[in-house]
Amino acid sequence: MDEDAGSMNRVFKSGAGAVVTKSIGLKPREGYPNPTAIELEHGILNAMGLPNPGIKNFSEEIKELKTLKIPVIGSIFGSNSKEFTELAKKMQRYTV
Repeated sequence: MDEDAGSMNRVFKSGAGAVVTKSIGLKPREGYPNPTAIELEHGILNAMGLPNPGIKNFSEEIKELKTLKIPVIGSIFGSNSKEFTELAKKMQRYTV
C-alpha cells in the first residue's frame, strides 16, 4: 500500500500486477502523533490513526497512475454505510 503516484509507479515497475492505495477517507486526516507503534510481549502494535489526504486531494495521484496505465485497487474507510457508499463511488470514478 502506498500514498503517492511516484512510489506506486516504482512498485508497479518492480513487477507488481497492480497497486493498492493507502486507505482513504472523505476528509484529510493527520493521524496520531508519534510514536505510532509499540513493542509488546507477543509482537508490535501499530496505531497510525488512518492518516490520509482525503478522497478529493488523492484524486490527482490516481489520475496520474491512470495516465501510466497502472491497475489501481482503491482502499477506503468510513464511519457508516453512507460514507462507504460515497467513497466507493468516488474511488471507482477515479480508478476505472
